[in-house]
Amino acid sequence: MLVLLSSILIPCILYSSQPTNNLYAKYYDHPNKWTGAGANFLGRVIHTRTFTSINTSNYNPAGRGDYWSVVIEGYIYAPQNGTYRFRTLSDDGIRVIIDGTTVINNWTDHAPRYDYGSRSLQTGWRRLRIEMYEWGGGARLQFAWRPPNQSSYSYPPSNYLSQTLPDTTAPTLSNVSITSDNSTATLAKANDDVTLTFTASEAIGTPVVTFRSGGDVITDGSVVYSNTSGNTWTAVYTANASDTDGAVTYSIAFNDTTGNAGTAVTSGSGSVTTDTTAPALSGVSIASDNTTATLAKAGDNVTLTFTASKSISTPTVTF
Repeated sequence: MLVLLSSILIPCILYSSQPTNNLYAKYYDHPNKWTGAGANFLGRVIHTRTFTSINTSNYNPAGRGDYWSVVIEGYIYAPQNGTYRFRTLSDDGIRVIIDGTTVINNWTDHAPRYDYGSRSLQTGWRRLRIEMYEWGGGARLQFAWRPPNQSSYSYPPSNYLSQTLPDTTAPTLSNVSITSDNSTATLAKANDDVTLTFTASEAIGTPVVTFRSGGDVITDGSVVYSNTSGNTWTAVYTANASDTDGAVTYSIAFNDTTGNAGTAVTSGSGSVTTDTTAPALSGVSIASDNTTATLAKAGDNVTLTFTASKSISTPTVTF
């Protein structure tokens, strides 16, 4: 059972923030001529190296001229959807495996020769494995491609190669909410703090939130950002008497630690309206229910009437 398991290749996908711009190669002191495609190679690793482009002639790993093999692994980036054509120049056996599918397979002893294969790929990073063995005589290995709409073969650009799978997933935000520390959480007067809270789907750098009040940029230019716990953040500003009255709006710009930009978020739960204008009274009048409205004797009701310029709390009148 142990022997059986050791012959099965179990890919281990490692993630990196950025492409490494190369592929990783392991050379073995065993030719692996009878090893199946994609399986673990037998023998001892005698040499390792990286490739930014693959083109070697009579390579002698650790001084070993014949009876060796090499596995070159990593990821290759497909910049667009379509059919990709691949070409190898090899002496001896060669196999090219993309996302688990063998696209070139000439696992035989042969003089230097070209072999071809193709595969339809979707845009993105595809797993790549190149296998080659050297049996005797000269050794040759070259790998090239023809992406869609390209008329000739070339080496894949190094920035399309990576030993590990780069992170290309943009972050997202959830639980976005806004509130004020005013006694009425949906209102903000001068010196009230307005707090925007949100949670990112992964670690992000310090976000940038653009607040507007009544359609105009807020007066407070020093928004305070805090990573309160995990991937949850707050952005807080202090309302100013110079802020334009009206609804508070926002736009959150953010990137993950790799540099992938999330789509700006401009809405969530809750609302805050800036109100920095003091209320005024008009139509103020006083009268008594005495038969002479300007006089009041014991038992008469004196009534003060007024109209506020906006909604107010119950006023306090000192007579």
